[in-house]
Amino acid sequence: MAESGMNGFSFGKLGCFAIVAVAAAFALVPREDNGNGRNSPEWREASERVDAEMAVKRALRDPQSAQFVHIGNGCGTVNSRNAFGGYTGRQRFIRLDNGVALERLATDRQGFEDMWQNRCRSR
Repeated sequence: MAESGMNGFSFGKLGCFAIVAVAAAFALVPREDNGNGRNSPEWREASERVDAEMAVKRALRDPQSAQFVHIGNGCGTVNSRNAFGGYTGRQRFIRLDNGVALERLATDRQGFEDMWQNRCRSR
């Protein structure tokens, strides 16, 4: 027989199961984003920054040496080591849907500059 709790209320196995089930249901109910979750602007910006860094590092000779300064909107500057081990100096980058545009590797310098002005200077 179930033990008697306060005021003669009986907690049996079924009662304990019901309490656990209700607690689990409340834990699974979606909550409104309070600005600290994956829908927050801070999270999206951090995710964008990481994506841009990964794309830039894939294009560098020494990805571990990369030093980033982010401007936002997938734009920034990077400094990294060359084949001789010396730092090359900051170069601008723009994160694209299919990769990244690095200033020194751009075959169309004016196209890069126009894209930089339109996408990166607006922030």
